[in-house]
Amino acid sequence: MSALNVGQQIHDFRVDAFLKSMYGYEQTYLATSVQEEHKKVLLKLYDVMEFPSRQLSEGGTLMEGNIRNEMYHWFAPIHLYDTVLLDGKEYHCLVREYIESKRLSDLLAEGKRYSWDEAMPIIHQVLNGLSCLHRQERAIIHNDMTPRNILLYESREHETKVYIIGTGHLSYRRSGVASFPTDDLNPWYRAPETYTGMYDEQSDLFSVGALLYEMLTGKAPWQTELPDCFCDTRLYKKIVKKAREAELLFPEELMLTDEQQNTLKKALALDYEKRYYNVEAFKKGLDGEIAVVEKTSPIPVEQENASSWDEKIKKADRKRICRCSRNGGGETDIL
Repeated sequence: MSALNVGQQIHDFRVDAFLKSMYGYEQTYLATSVQEEHKKVLLKLYDVMEFPSRQLSEGGTLMEGNIRNEMYHWFAPIHLYDTVLLDGKEYHCLVREYIESKRLSDLLAEGKRYSWDEAMPIIHQVLNGLSCLHRQERAIIHNDMTPRNILLYESREHETKVYIIGTGHLSYRRSGVASFPTDDLNPWYRAPETYTGMYDEQSDLFSVGALLYEMLTGKAPWQTELPDCFCDTRLYKKIVKKAREAELLFPEELMLTDEQQNTLKKALALDYEKRYYNVEAFKKGLDGEIAVVEKTSPIPVEQENASSWDEKIKKADRKRICRCSRNGGGETDIL
């Protein structure tokens, strides 16, 4: 049941439509500014009592509130408002500007393919956006870098520009247990270590490598068919792990150089220690340069249960059922 009705006003916005409800504590609406009638926004409410505390930032606010002014060049502007009381329930309130744009996932579904040179401006913008998150005093990880969370629009100079969305999975570095729901993550974009609960800068970079691969080929790396409906998380892991035993293929029609192939292989290295270790190293790899920055292993923050994903599954006397991750939908599918 939605907390808001069409036509109802909350803060400076009038509700136009209810879009979706997720996780039992999150609701998303399309709304219009009452002060600027042409301005559309996505408005999200989070039930304060039901919202997991581990998904809050250090200041006790929503992690998405870390998307600040200096990041608006790459991230759709997000604004946090005071909590609201509706029918006796208190809600966090977040508003994201609605962007006239096209999802990269929609373009790929329509058959769009990119050459290496065409993909580079987009990938570099994505990396610049991630760099803003990773370079915070306490590094922030995106955790859901897929084509559905990349919006493309044309600038006044007729250049393709990127907005990154999908900030509902933001977290600090994690080791042991994810601080956010993982059921809706695309399994082909997940770095191997995330299946054991480790999320950091390098897992984000793996996802960007997968993003580049799909822009070139139309499929995520190692992608095979997954069950259509609901499936056990253990089965996802098994299918993905098995598929990744095969060599990563580069179709001849892509005409990639050996250097370009090696760059992608390093970005998608299943061995954490062999992958690009930060954004700058990845960018130098893309540009054909040799990274000169010494590697420093990130120190995981908020380490919790060190037991592996498999061990936790064995101890749990139940099945964790998740829905299949799918690309697609319109711009309003996810904040």
